Amino acid sequence: MIILAASAALLSAVQVTSEPCPSREASWVEPDAPPAERFGAGLWIGGQPFTADDFISAEVITDTLLDALVIDIRLSPQGVARFQAVQRCRVGLQIEISFDGRVISRPVLNEPILGNGLQLSGGFDHASAKELAAKIKP
Repeated sequence: MIILAASAALLSAVQVTSEPCPSREASWVEPDAPPAERFGAGLWIGGQPFTADDFISAEVITDTLLDALVIDIRLSPQGVARFQAVQRCRVGLQIEISFDGRVISRPVLNEPILGNGLQLSGGFDHASAKELAAKIKP
């Protein structure tokens, strides 16, 4: 199971918007839809593609609390803005994370994740974690 977690290191303010939230149906992706209908190549979060320009770094580290390898991701300012937009109106809902058309997780967003740090975890061995990190930020 892959878990998306926030790094507590850096926090930023979330812009408050008066725009109404789209309906749940508009942000929901049918779990059984073929990958080609959902997402393409690269890392997708909440139905939105993220590119290398959205990331400052992606490194394999050991999370001492989980006693496991995680991919520590730092978002660029553009990536932070895109990630905050993905989270808008989705508290309490699943956010699908996929890579190269394959769903790797559907965590529930319990609260907004602030700042520029994220971690992907979930039983990676060193080789697979290093490979995924290199693909996220070449």
